[in-house]
This record gives sequence, structure tokens and C-alpha cells, in this order.
Amino acid sequence: MRYLLSFSFLFHLLFATDSRAENWGTEWDQFVGKPGTVVTYPAPATASQRAEGVEFRNIRLENGITVHQTRKKGRVSSFPVDNSGHGAVMCVWFIYNSIKATLQTCQDEKYQGVIKRLEHAVSRINHFIVENSLTPTSLEQLEEQARRYGERQSSIKQTNKSGEVQKSCPDKGMAHFVNEMQNLSETAFNKRIDDLLSVPRPPVSNPCL
Repeated sequence: MRYLLSFSFLFHLLFATDSRAENWGTEWDQFVGKPGTVVTYPAPATASQRAEGVEFRNIRLENGITVHQTRKKGRVSSFPVDNSGHGAVMCVWFIYNSIKATLQTCQDEKYQGVIKRLEHAVSRINHFIVENSLTPTSLEQLEEQARRYGERQSSIKQTNKSGEVQKSCPDKGMAHFVNEMQNLSETAFNKRIDDLLSVPRPPVSNPCL
């Protein structure tokens, strides 16, 4: 009888699974159970969440990405956050493309150096995204997305107090980034991109400025 109980214990230890560990139907399921991945299931915080059967799951990857998931009535929402310390790649991609599109629309010679620097950085980031994105993405898709954004940016018309149309040049918020890039040496700027892309990980947008 003692051996039977021991066998039963070992069977459950080896083959029983937590019912919460099944796939949630998202692209992040592939990391669950892999070495270095930590999965936790926070309890619902409110009575209404418990009554509605809301479930929470956090997936922390070894590369610093943490995904906060919520499942309610079979629908799952995912909120990935980059805690790697190297920056959220998609956030930087969006900011750099935004600045580049604005400066190109502005057509001021003094920004040509910054534009070339941004073009090189975005090219490197594009390759990183293609290599690490969970959703298959091509360089052509990224370049087309950036081109469409540039077209929208160029269509923006700003007017001065006299009602005259002005070129779309950096506003105060964007001017801060532009000035910073102009003041950075080429080596320092490249080191910043090197650090951003130093750890292979899914490119996500958060945290962002």
C-alpha cells in the first residue's frame, strides 16, 4: 500500500499540470515553460473581477521583456513592457521616424546631418525588428510604414499669426531631441544604438516617452 501511494504521488508530481498553464492563444505562449521564463498568476484584485472570472498572467522573459496579460470571457489582452534596461525598440523606432519625417518636411539644411544619422539608425533598428519580431515582418513593410507616416507628416500645415502657411519644423518638444542629437558626437550616438540593440528580444513599444 505504501508503494502504491508513493507511485501515485510520483505520477501526479511528474504528469499533473496547473490548469492555468494551458495556452492562452497568444504569440507569447511559446515562451511559457522555457528555461529562464518566469510565469506568475496574480489573483484578481476586486470582487467584480473574481465574479466575472477574470484571470491575470505575467510572463517574464530572460531578456527583460515582461508581458502582462488579462483573460476575460475567453478574450486575452497583452501588454508587453521592456524592462531590459536597453530601451523599448519600437518606441525608439517611432520617435526616430517621427523626427526624421518632420525634419525632411522642414527642408532646412542645418538638419541634414541629423537626418542622415537618423536614417542610419532606423536602418539598423529595422533589421533588429525583422530578426526579433514575433510577427513575421519584412524590411519592405517597415519602410512602407515609415514612408506613409512621412507623407502624413508632410501634409500637416502650420500657420503663423498672420495666417501664412509655415513649414512643419520641430516644435518645442521635438526640438529637445533634435538639439540633443546635434550635440552628440557620432561615436556617442552610435554607442546609444549599439546599446539599444545589444540584447536580442521582441521589439515592444513600452515604456515610451
